[in-house]
Amino acid sequence: MISFGAAIVGQEEAAAVASVLASGRLTRGPMCDAADAAMEAITGQPCHVVSSGTAALHLALLAAGVGRGDEVIVPATSFVATANAVLYCGAKPVFVGIDDRMWTIEPGFLIGAVTPKTKAVIAVNLYGTPPPSLEQWRH
Repeated sequence: MISFGAAIVGQEEAAAVASVLASGRLTRGPMCDAADAAMEAITGQPCHVVSSGTAALHLALLAAGVGRGDEVIVPATSFVATANAVLYCGAKPVFVGIDDRMWTIEPGFLIGAVTPKTKAVIAVNLYGTPPPSLEQWRH
């Protein structure tokens, strides 16, 4: 059987999890600070660990200024967190069709979905397939 979401956890990962559990600090502890620092070293930008992908999407939308009355284009096929993050901002998710071979936003559908209220596009990398480059539609 091919597992859809099996985690590959080695001894190093298991030891790290055990260390965090033993510390009693499941949030904002030294491991989170270390992850923040590691990502900041890679990106050159301030970074912060959040609790989930949903929280990360919500934070990204807030940072982009998404709010009430705005629309955010999302793929019709994605985890519910994609649309929920938009709703958490008070904005409206606009679902667009996907490429049935690549499982990502179909650029042709994207073009027709953009309105003056469109504030952002969440192009999801689904099943290991990256979305098409959306740079040509940036304005």
